[in-house]
Amino acid sequence: WQRRRKIRRWQEKKSEKEFAICFSVHEKNELNRYINTLVRIKEIDLPGVVKLYGYKIYIDECDHLKYFKEDIFYGNNENYFYLIRILDLMKNGNIKKLLTKNHQQKEQFNKIINPTNINKFIFGVCSTMKSLHDIQFIHRNLKPTKIFLDENYEPRIMLDVESVFLNGKNYLNESHKLYSGVRVRYFVPYLNSIFNAPEILEEYDYSYPVDVYSFAIVLYSIFSSKTPKKRIKGQKVQLIQPLNISDDIWKLIKSCSSEDPNQRPSFEEIVMRLKEERINFDKNDFNLIEFLEYQNRIENSDCDVINDFS
Repeated sequence: WQRRRKIRRWQEKKSEKEFAICFSVHEKNELNRYINTLVRIKEIDLPGVVKLYGYKIYIDECDHLKYFKEDIFYGNNENYFYLIRILDLMKNGNIKKLLTKNHQQKEQFNKIINPTNINKFIFGVCSTMKSLHDIQFIHRNLKPTKIFLDENYEPRIMLDVESVFLNGKNYLNESHKLYSGVRVRYFVPYLNSIFNAPEILEEYDYSYPVDVYSFAIVLYSIFSSKTPKKRIKGQKVQLIQPLNISDDIWKLIKSCSSEDPNQRPSFEEIVMRLKEERINFDKNDFNLIEFLEYQNRIENSDCDVINDFS
């Protein structure tokens, strides 16, 4: 079977506010796990996260699915269910779209990826992931298609059903409690991209460091304008420093992409480092006031819980 996802724009008539409707197809044997994850994701309210307002699960096809006209699903319908989610609309798209623009519209890309926005991107993703890890949330699938840009080109992370809450009943395994925290062994066939940490691809126990590794490869892709070649099982990913990456960013990428998860810094450590010494850029191009305002806004936003489960 082939997994498919489509996103459409939808406007509420009364408020005229626009939302994104995401339609996807999943295996039925994952239904209970996905429901538990969606309930928890709906509670998360962070400025660096694409907000989930609601969702609907269909065990069988229905008239609502006709809205998605393309043939997006191939397989035996008896083994799958349909998921529709209502999310914040990110009009500037995701990082993958921005990377595509790097080749097509170089001038516009350089205007967007300026020193101020790069600092905001790095700090925003790291600070948001730190907050998510604080509530025992592992993204597991952080990549350019999961990081969106809002109207100010500030990063917003999309939380997906592939994610894991370590304190959830479906994942907690007492035998996997190690010094670095709860670890999980939960292999998913489609978590096999270049952005996934080696411990996931090798089907080892894993924990929070998998997200740090993914972040490093995303950052590398932005500066190199391409993703590394897909790794072969048992081999290391070869990263070569592009000319336009400063030594500060390169050190960050190298430490976060270590093959040994215990050698990777935590997002808390990265955030502390970024606060002590900002990534080295030409001061003439860096808007310190704008960045500090963003940093203050991100840092002072707790992971609020929305109690409305309607």
